[in-house]
Amino acid sequence: AALAWMDLIWNSSSVGPIAVAGGNTHTVLVLDGSYSMQTREGEQSRFARAQQLAGEVIDAAARGDAFTVVLMGEPPRTVIGEPVFDTQDARQEISELRPPHAGANLAASLASVEKLLAGVREKHGRIANQRVCIFTDLGSTTWGEAASGDSDARLQRIAQQAPLTLFDVG
Repeated sequence: AALAWMDLIWNSSSVGPIAVAGGNTHTVLVLDGSYSMQTREGEQSRFARAQQLAGEVIDAAARGDAFTVVLMGEPPRTVIGEPVFDTQDARQEISELRPPHAGANLAASLASVEKLLAGVREKHGRIANQRVCIFTDLGSTTWGEAASGDSDARLQRIAQQAPLTLFDVG
């Protein structure tokens, strides 16, 4: 039920621009760092696929768009907390990420996303829109709590503030 708040993209081979109304857009890129993301699909791990798709989202952005990055883990880690407007910087941070070899705390990760959305809205008036892109394999250990009270409420609050897109790399 909680996933109904998201616009699902299933195993897409490429990412086009995600439509958001005019003006600069802040995108929160959330990469699942849980154990299951280290599973290999052929030559590439799920985590590497998430990094690739996140890079494609960055490449598809318009000039003036900004990015922040959260690595879902136990605990989650905010990799880029202040919006980065340079796509090369954002891409480099994504490419240098390594999975933490741990589980992932969905509720705490969503709390980090909420904090980023609120902070950017408060500090950066030139940013007209926000969106959240989550790159995950939907592992049951992490996403099993999506329908729980805390995670579901956070997903609903986030969805009211910004479009949510889920990229299934599993």
